[in-house]
Amino acid sequence: MMITSARGGRDILTAGADNANKQNPLYHSGTYNGHPTILAAGLATIDLLEQEGTMEDLFAKTQSLRKELENVYEKHGLNMQTVGMGSIFNIILAEGPIKNYRDMSRANTKSRKEIDYELLKLGIYTKPLNRYSMSVVHTYEDIRRTVEAHDEAIGRILK
Repeated sequence: MMITSARGGRDILTAGADNANKQNPLYHSGTYNGHPTILAAGLATIDLLEQEGTMEDLFAKTQSLRKELENVYEKHGLNMQTVGMGSIFNIILAEGPIKNYRDMSRANTKSRKEIDYELLKLGIYTKPLNRYSMSVVHTYEDIRRTVEAHDEAIGRILK
């Protein structure tokens, strides 16, 4: 990749006074920007997502996971809500609705992190305290397995 002046010319990283265009650089960065394989993968993804019913199915699976997780946490007596849109959500352990960033200060991140680490031990990868991102390849079996792992992880934490 070449980092060049907006007015053309040499690479702005060229040493010395030889490069007069260093004052007007145009910086463009990205490991795979414009790489044919990445572009092909992106186009294939768009084609898949544009197929009829794909997004509806993805959102239905996401809602199913969210609802089942909320039920598991309720069963254990934990105040939990899922917050998000579309296929992305987060699990927040807190009383009362989460409506803005100030409400997040009530979140019990200690317990959430403990549960996340237990999930890792049970084979469910979730970056501690991070959001969940569903994809079109997740199945209802994946959802079942995830919910069961949460149930077990919570049980371990509450002992």
